[in-house]
Amino acid sequence: MNKGIQVGQYVIVRNSKLKANGILKGKVLYVAGDAIVSVSEKDPYELRRILVGCKVDDRGFLLVDDGGFTVDAKNVKVVDDQLQAELDMIRAAQFADEVGVDEGPECGTSKVSSDTTH
Repeated sequence: MNKGIQVGQYVIVRNSKLKANGILKGKVLYVAGDAIVSVSEKDPYELRRILVGCKVDDRGFLLVDDGGFTVDAKNVKVVDDQLQAELDMIRAAQFADEVGVDEGPECGTSKVSSDTTH
């Protein structure tokens, strides 16, 4: 089971179950979020964790304008550490021009300046 997948990681699609979203086996996705959802109406306490995925183009850029979609964690696996580091650098460069974006490990964290000179 993929309990180890964290928001902010990149994953590789393991099968063709995401084909309806235009994502083929072997494609890389960015995990933009997660949620706990009820599995069945009969038992609202039977829960499952789902991921919110973001498409990644062949150059490693996030396709944020395509919107997010739900992904079952059993359909993906985490990329290796080297690829994660490379894609993190691409993501940081992609969003470096946005005001208040930190280039740290968390996407979209705000940066507070300690510079008091104007």
